[in-house]
Amino acid sequence: MDIVGSEFQDDRSLTHGLQHAAARRSGTPHILQIVGSGAIGGGTVAVLGLVQGLLRQGFEVTLASERDSYAVHEARRFGARVLELDFSRRRTTVALARILNRYIKKSEVWLAHAHGARAGLPLSLLPATRGVPTVYTVHGFHYPAKPAGVRHLARAAERICIARSAATVFVSQYDRDMAFAHRLLEPGHGHYVIYNGAAAPVHHERRTGLPRFDVAFLGRLQAVKNPMALADVLLALRPASPTMAIIGGGTLEPALRERVAAVGLQEQVTFFGDQPHAEGLKLLRQARVMLLPSLSEGLPISVIEAMHMGIPTIASRVGGVPELIEHGRTGYLTTVGDIDGYAIGLQTLLYDRDLCARLGARAKQRARSDFTVERNIAEHIALYRRLLRVPADASFGFV
Repeated sequence: MDIVGSEFQDDRSLTHGLQHAAARRSGTPHILQIVGSGAIGGGTVAVLGLVQGLLRQGFEVTLASERDSYAVHEARRFGARVLELDFSRRRTTVALARILNRYIKKSEVWLAHAHGARAGLPLSLLPATRGVPTVYTVHGFHYPAKPAGVRHLARAAERICIARSAATVFVSQYDRDMAFAHRLLEPGHGHYVIYNGAAAPVHHERRTGLPRFDVAFLGRLQAVKNPMALADVLLALRPASPTMAIIGGGTLEPALRERVAAVGLQEQVTFFGDQPHAEGLKLLRQARVMLLPSLSEGLPISVIEAMHMGIPTIASRVGGVPELIEHGRTGYLTTVGDIDGYAIGLQTLLYDRDLCARLGARAKQRARSDFTVERNIAEHIALYRRLLRVPADASFGFV
C-alpha cells in the first residue's frame, strides 16, 4: 500500500531517525518542526530560521517536510534530524498522522510545531492523551481568495488545526483579528502573535560583478503573489525604462516571460528563476526598490529582508504588510491591483534618490528593532517554556 512513498513502507528512515535521537544526550529538549511543501519561499525560510536558531541554543530538532525538498536539504546542512514525508496528497493525512505519532513517541519529542494547514492537519489527528503539546502557526490565511467550494474546505481545515492545538501562533495582528472575525479562534484558546524575523545581512554594500537593478521582485511566481502585474507596472512607467530583477520561479513563470516578450520589456527585465535563499538575497541587495503586488500575505519575509538591507518596498496593503511598512516613511502601500499606484510609488523613489535613501534608512532601523531572527527565536522559546511548564529560571536547552 502506498502510504507516504517507498521510503517509509518499511520504516527504515524512521528507524534511522530514532537511532540518532537515542544517541543524543538524555534531557535535551527535542522539538519537532513540521512544514508541508518545503519549497523555497517565505514560510519555509521562516521555519528554517526557527530550526537553525533552536539548534544554536542547544535544542534537539527534527524537521518533517516533503521528500527531497529544499527544506530537508537545508535542515540537514544545519545539523537537524530530518523526517521526509509525502505531503503532496490530502488522502495521506491519516497515514502521516500515524507516522508522526510513532515518531513522537519513540524519539521522545517534547513538543510538536506545525506550520500551515498541510502540516497542521496530520498533527491535529494525534491523540490528545499523548501528553506532547502541539503548536500551530498560521503563515497567512489564503482561503478567502480560493474558489467557493475549495474556500469552505480550506477554512474548515484552518479551524480544525487551530482548535486541536495547545497554542496557535499568528505572524501578524491582522491574521489574529481575522481568525476571531471568521470564528476560527474561540475566546480563551491560547494564541500569540510572533512576528517573523530575519538576520541582518553580513555585507551591507552592493556586490561588484553583479548587475544593478532599479527594482526587484523576490518571491514565488504564483497567483497569490500577482506576478503578472509586474509587466503592467513597467508599462505604466513608459517612456521611463527602469530595470527589474525577477527572483524566483513558479507556475506563472512561463506566462510572465511570454507577457514580457509580447510587450517588448526584454531589455528591462531579467529572470533569475529559483535561487537558494542566500543567492536570492545577494541579487535583492543589487536593487534600489522592491515591488510586491501580492493579492494576500501573512508577514512576508522578503519585505523584512529588504528592510534589513535598507531597501524600501512598494507593496499591496494586504495581510500583515501594513504592520511592516509605514506608508510614506519606510515604503509605500497601495490597493491590490492598483497598477498606477505601484507605478507612482516606483517613480517617486527611483527619481528622488534622497527620499529613497531616507525611507530605506528608516526601514532598516525598524527591522533591527522589531523584526530580528533573535527576537523571533526568543519569543518561540518563551512559548515552548510556557507550554512545557519549564520555569523561567530552569535549564532549558542551553538557554
